[in-house]
Amino acid sequence: MRAFYLLVLFSFNAVGTTCMISEQTFEEWNEKYDSMINVEIKKSTDGESYAVLATFPSTIENKLLSSVLLYLGTKDQPTFSSQLAIFEEDGKKAVFYTTNLKQGPNGYLIAGYGSDCGLDVGKPVVLSK
Repeated sequence: MRAFYLLVLFSFNAVGTTCMISEQTFEEWNEKYDSMINVEIKKSTDGESYAVLATFPSTIENKLLSSVLLYLGTKDQPTFSSQLAIFEEDGKKAVFYTTNLKQGPNGYLIAGYGSDCGLDVGKPVVLSK
């Protein structure tokens, strides 16, 4: 009987997923789909803050938009990152955020399409030089 209970504790099934997208593949997707992403930047009247609205196609290669990540700073070494809420704007999927000059507002948006090993497209957001 003890042997039965021990067998129940061990799992004989294993599931694992690892998805590694090469930098080259990421850059190829960016070249191919960059023009489908639109970023509108509006500077406030005081000149100290920005409102950013980015629109995305609902699908790319039959994969649904599943997430949009914001990286402030550089994509490789962000000073801040967060997942943004996706909403509908003029028949397209969109995200919105505000930032100010003190936060180092240049950033990068990465849209994820599909689940698990889907397709990622990045778009830089340059607010100041």
